[in-house]
Amino acid sequence: MAFHREGYSFFDCTFKDVWNMATHIGLWKFAFSNFDLAITEMYRDLNKKAFLDQARKLIPGVTDDMVEESFSGVMAQVFLDDGSAAKDFILERKKMNGTTLHVRSAPTPACTASLAIAQEVVELASIDFNWGDGKTRKHVESPFYD
Repeated sequence: MAFHREGYSFFDCTFKDVWNMATHIGLWKFAFSNFDLAITEMYRDLNKKAFLDQARKLIPGVTDDMVEESFSGVMAQVFLDDGSAAKDFILERKKMNGTTLHVRSAPTPACTASLAIAQEVVELASIDFNWGDGKTRKHVESPFYD
């Protein structure tokens, strides 16, 4: 849990972000239905021994000197109003009077998925914005699709 959208330490906090979380019904439903998980994860984030104990279940040879404190990464997670975590890549089509294709809840896909995701976005945008079928190029050297 991060209390600041761009906070890289546990104690970074902004009123606006805390207010948005505090007033989101889906987050509350998720938190109450996963209370033990939430508390356990926060505890491990703040306690190096607890973190290492958990890590040793996966890699028994991990020693204290192999782990050092550092900044944390921030990954957005979208919660739906029913309390479920949204699946990756929410594609909202024809927003802003049909001019925009939104790609939301898109965690870093790494190299294995980024081109497939890009292809999906191009194909949807091609349909939404009348670019053609999104699968054929006008010219071999052109990056643009018919």
